[in-house]
Amino acid sequence: IGRWPLLVIYLPVLYIVTFFVHLIRKGKPSRIFIILSIVLSCVTFVAVGVSVYVRTTALAGVMDSTSCPNSGLTSPLESVKIEATKLYACCLKKNGDLSLDSECNDNSIATPTTQQHSNILIQDCADYGDLYNSKKTELEYLAWLQKTKFCTGFCQPSVRPLFVHQVVNDIACGQVVSSYLEHWIGYSALEMIVYSCFVAVLFSIWIGVINKPLKLASGEAAATEKLLNTIRRNSRPGPGQGGGTRAAPPQQQQGSPREFAPPPRQAQPQYPSAGAPPPQPGPGQGPPGGGMRADAYYR
Repeated sequence: IGRWPLLVIYLPVLYIVTFFVHLIRKGKPSRIFIILSIVLSCVTFVAVGVSVYVRTTALAGVMDSTSCPNSGLTSPLESVKIEATKLYACCLKKNGDLSLDSECNDNSIATPTTQQHSNILIQDCADYGDLYNSKKTELEYLAWLQKTKFCTGFCQPSVRPLFVHQVVNDIACGQVVSSYLEHWIGYSALEMIVYSCFVAVLFSIWIGVINKPLKLASGEAAATEKLLNTIRRNSRPGPGQGGGTRAAPPQQQQGSPREFAPPPRQAQPQYPSAGAPPPQPGPGQGPPGGGMRADAYYR
């Protein structure tokens, strides 16, 4: 499926840079880095998903068609399978097994008088080591398919498997790989594309909704920071002024008797009781209130 999935390697670096940017800004969100983290992630996942889906669809179509032996995508495996089958057929012929006699082109091998079935596998043959050293990757892949997926051959099923004694299903390994690519890898790539597009659309709506509140919050934070800086500058002592602070007034000692003493009473005015004669002024004093008697003018 190519090396397109390796594009996601840079995403953790982007997330780490975004984290340190917010750490430097003391928790204040950076709109640019948030948008870059989300948008670049969605774009990268869409690109990887599209490339993987296109590649797997093409491979699955080739492996499940008659053009499999001649396609440039599958011909290397098919040619290794044909070469291994010829080697295995000649090895069986040497051991008196003619089940693959039509695949062996070595006429120098004597044909046994009695046909018998041999249980040897291709890895038991003497010439298999040279072929394995030159085609190690392809042979190991074919062996894994036959042992785990119970198939034979590659583009077309073989008469006998090479690496196991028998298989349950008479199906070509190329068809098994095609089904796996189409139903597992292809569907996963399609899910990646749909999910990334959904997140991108949802994030765009979210940014459009909270864009104005974010700007207001950023402006208020900047104004508050500016005001705090102004207060700090004004609170610093000027040249020639002491840098010390004023001494706080002495605090009253806790638990002293003065703390629990009641407040002093205020003098209450005295009012005459009902029926008592009015007070008489003394000699040389006028009537109460500092006024004159009514008959003083005519005396």
